[in-house]
Amino acid sequence: MLDLLERHLPLALGAETGPARFRTGAYGFWRVHVRTLLIDHGVEDPDPLIDIALSPLSPELFQFQRHELGLSSERVGRSLAAFARQLLRSGGGR
Repeated sequence: MLDLLERHLPLALGAETGPARFRTGAYGFWRVHVRTLLIDHGVEDPDPLIDIALSPLSPELFQFQRHELGLSSERVGRSLAAFARQLLRSGGGR
């Protein structure tokens, strides 16, 4: 997802900004994908965690981190990987 945002940020901002983000087909796809991953990792109640897991990948946040704060995509990616591992541990993962 970070690679997609890095390459196509203007498109993502146009399609997935504000409340409209939650109504796009792309967001629906990512919700199903993340739900499947959570279930595969043994999370007992994945539904409340889906949007929490996706929220750090919002185009607006990515733009802020990359262009306002100057964080590298690699640094953001490392932090998101750590966040995902912790989410799976605390969310009932194996």
